[in-house]
Amino acid sequence: MLWKLRLKRGQVEVQGEGLGKEQLLCDELDRKGIALCAISEVRWKGQGQIQHGDYTFVYSGRDDDKSTEGVAIVMNPVIAKAWADSGKEVTFVSSRVISLRFRLGKDTFKIISVYAPTYNAEDAIKDSFYESVSEEISKATASETVICLGDWNARVGTRDEEWQQALGPYGNPERNDNGIRLLEMRTSKNLKVMNTCFKHKHYDTWCHNRYKTWHTLDHILISSRHKKKVLDAKVVLDANCDTDHMLLVANIRPSNKSKAGTNRRTQGVCKPKFDVDRLRSESTKSAFQKQAETNLGLQEQHADDEHIKIEIYTDGGCTLNENNTANTPAGWGVHIIEESNITEMWGPVVTKNTDKFYVGATVGSNNTVELSALCETFLWLLQQPHTKAVRIRPDSLYAMDSARGVLAGLSNATLVDVAAELYRQVCTTRKVEWEWVKGHSGVHGNERADALANKGEQGQRCTTGRFAPGAEQPYSSVQDILLTDVPPREAQNCTTYKEFSQGLEKAAAEILVHKQRSHRPAWQIANEEEIKTMTDRKRAAFVSGDKTAYKSERNKCKTQMSTQMSTQMSTTQ
Repeated sequence: MLWKLRLKRGQVEVQGEGLGKEQLLCDELDRKGIALCAISEVRWKGQGQIQHGDYTFVYSGRDDDKSTEGVAIVMNPVIAKAWADSGKEVTFVSSRVISLRFRLGKDTFKIISVYAPTYNAEDAIKDSFYESVSEEISKATASETVICLGDWNARVGTRDEEWQQALGPYGNPERNDNGIRLLEMRTSKNLKVMNTCFKHKHYDTWCHNRYKTWHTLDHILISSRHKKKVLDAKVVLDANCDTDHMLLVANIRPSNKSKAGTNRRTQGVCKPKFDVDRLRSESTKSAFQKQAETNLGLQEQHADDEHIKIEIYTDGGCTLNENNTANTPAGWGVHIIEESNITEMWGPVVTKNTDKFYVGATVGSNNTVELSALCETFLWLLQQPHTKAVRIRPDSLYAMDSARGVLAGLSNATLVDVAAELYRQVCTTRKVEWEWVKGHSGVHGNERADALANKGEQGQRCTTGRFAPGAEQPYSSVQDILLTDVPPREAQNCTTYKEFSQGLEKAAAEILVHKQRSHRPAWQIANEEEIKTMTDRKRAAFVSGDKTAYKSERNKCKTQMSTQMSTQMSTTQ
């Protein structure tokens, strides 16, 4: 029910099949059936209300020229009507706090959307923020259901002796200074952190871009006396709206609205769950039989495809991902599993447009390496004589969305266009499925692709496929790729954004199998202190600016981790 999402008011653009962020957000809320959503770091100026389709946005931002901070609450038509009927009561506290009140059924809800200062912010800014939130909570009456949600930038940990009433037993055990501030405020206002009260596989909502570590920074708090209204609170992995935070959703049940003096049980009033009388209709029976036969036929076809699928893992590596230029070292890797055969490709990102291996990259970066890996995957598939179904498993949602046309290319426009065009050509010859894999989570194919990408970053190139000596290139230039005329995709290969989202939802159950607490493999947990020491040495070398020392520490760290992982796997077997 909360999301960190950067929006720009009045700049919603639709290019080709791309969608603006507001539209993507509304589509996701509609697909997930979310009635109310809090979003952080909106970056809109001033305060106000706007309408986007069926959804109502109420926002509070800065009044100066700085494009930072900003919070908003998004309501579907049902909640928006309840809010309007309640007098549209809203309080624009600051660019970090906004609240509104509405009556739904027998309950009165006070929703507070927040965007807390980061861990490195000054104490005065933090104190001012938590004082404003506390003051806003204090304005609610005892009968009102207070819900505080947003990006708190706080790690609260799990239940212990000191915080018995504040936390549940589940979640990431990490706790920092911001987390203690939040818990102290919660104690004074008698709130409970609900996303620590339900058992799930995944609790973290944000991954550090540089160190690839996961943290729980977003939380949903509710007044303790109304905590039974929360049926569940969990992180949704497959929701996609071009944001670096996972979607945190709470299922809240308002009090039943019944007429005074009516006892449904004694009067025998019961609405049937299924209308079984419709089964007596011949038309309904015929339609059901036809649909069942169609579904069974599809299942048989999919079952036949299972044994001929090709599994492809892609990854990229760019260690010095700062102030990127055309000379920044960057590499890509592709690990292909075709029944019992394994094919591996790797190489550096080519940024010279005169090079015969150039596919559109202009700089070496984390994004261009992932897109280059997908481009090389598509080129390899186009050179194969067979039309076997393929499943592509990248660890970059950005690259996957760009190739599928969900995101429009900005800084990497040419590379994105090439990837999208090659993907369109691949879909004319074979069925393609997508499945996102969390990087560095112990998945063998992903780990192997990462190792190949490291070789490419060092300037090495494979001799497979179009990289073989004397091999003929499928295209003479990038322009030839973009101008290629291919037949339109068949109906079953025309994947829409909705189908893409549903595919991610299906894959979410298989993501992050090897995790514990902060979702790390067992071999990392067993050697936690040693890994921390190695990471600190590597970080110190990076901060010092000594590239040679940093690469040396990085290679030592990788070698040691590989040895520990192999030892743990051998012990497990």
